[in-house]
This record gives sequence, C-alpha cells and structure tokens, in this order.
Amino acid sequence: MKTYNKEQFETYLKTKVAESTAKTYATDMLVCTKAFEDMKKYSGKELKVILEDFISNKKANKDYLKNEFLAALQAIGSNDSGLYDSLLSKAKHYLTMSQETTSESSAKSSSSQETVAIKFVIFENLDEGEDDFVVADDWIEYEVDSSIVDEYVEEGEPYYIDKLFPENKEQLILDYYGRVKNAAYTCVRIQVVKYRDIEVDLEDEAEDCWYDSISSYEWLQTEFSK
Repeated sequence: MKTYNKEQFETYLKTKVAESTAKTYATDMLVCTKAFEDMKKYSGKELKVILEDFISNKKANKDYLKNEFLAALQAIGSNDSGLYDSLLSKAKHYLTMSQETTSESSAKSSSSQETVAIKFVIFENLDEGEDDFVVADDWIEYEVDSSIVDEYVEEGEPYYIDKLFPENKEQLILDYYGRVKNAAYTCVRIQVVKYRDIEVDLEDEAEDCWYDSISSYEWLQTEFSK
C-alpha cells in the first residue's frame, strides 16, 4: 500500500509510546496494510479510508471483517492472528498522526509570512529646474505571504519584482516621510528591494535590461508638504 510510510509512523509513535513498542507497532501496521490489499473490500483504497471504515464498523461489530482479515494474513504468509485484536489501537494512532500532519501543513501554508523591505530615493525639484534626490537611510519592512516571494523567485528577476511591493506603499511613504515639512519633494522611487537576505537594486537592473518595465521601477507621486 503506497500510502503507508513505516518510518514516519514509527517516528510519530516514539513520541507516544516506548521506542521498542513504536518499532513493533509500525512493523505490525506494515503487515496489516499488505493484508488489506488482499481483501476485496479494501483493495486499492487509501489506508486512511480503510482505517476509518474499520474503526467505525468495529464499534458496532467487534468481529468486523475478522475472517476476511485473517484469511488475507495467511495469504501473505503471516500467522499472527493477534494482529486483528491489536489493530484498533494502532489504527487510532495512525489516524491521529494523519490529522495532526494535515493540520500542521494547513496552518503552515495559510500563515507562512516573511519580511520584505524596500528603500526609497526621494526626488526634489530645485528652483533652477534641476532635479536633486535624497537617498533614504532606513528600510521600510512589511510582511508578505511566502507564496508571493516563491512566485517571484520562480518567475524570475527582475520582471516580476513588483509582486514584492506592498499594496499600501503610498501610505508607507506618507507615514515615514510625510513628516518632512517645507520641502519640495515631488515623487519617490522604490530603489531597492530586500528579501531573504538578498538586495536587488532596481536602478542597476533597469540599466541592464528593463527600462520598459516601468511598473517595476516604480515612481510614486506624493505631496509631502501637506
């Protein structure tokens, strides 16, 4: 039965029972899964489905499929008739492990967050009509879903780097730089993006290959004097 992982079950059982018992239980379950494959009712079914059916019906019938199970054991060369009576306890352990594993995987996939940071260059219009700029010293950090970073990494640099920009980037600018008064700042450009200890300088990337990707080399028009 391909769905049974003996090593995984044994590792789990070691947190619940003695190590020698865990090894025995895991080995016994392997024999049981082979017997299930030889039973017409369970042939080709997932182990979790089989055990759920077995536990549910055995509550009402303590000898549920006993003859069929013992016959299947003999067919695979086992004479351990005690496996039938001990199967209920092992089945409950296995289903509990499956439920915990599923819950952990679900929680991880739904709440996995990681920190991404951006740094701005702030541009100022001077009286003589020339532009000057101020490089921001501090990083603005925010949390994003890890799947967004994974998607960006998979799709490649630098064309999809705007996926890493925060949705509230305009508000972040106001929160961090809006306090600057009596200045003629007219716009801010996202200059550097940092994720997973990697820094990407957008200006360097733009010089290399993607002037046309203006959404990625992003300009934000913001009035700071208000």
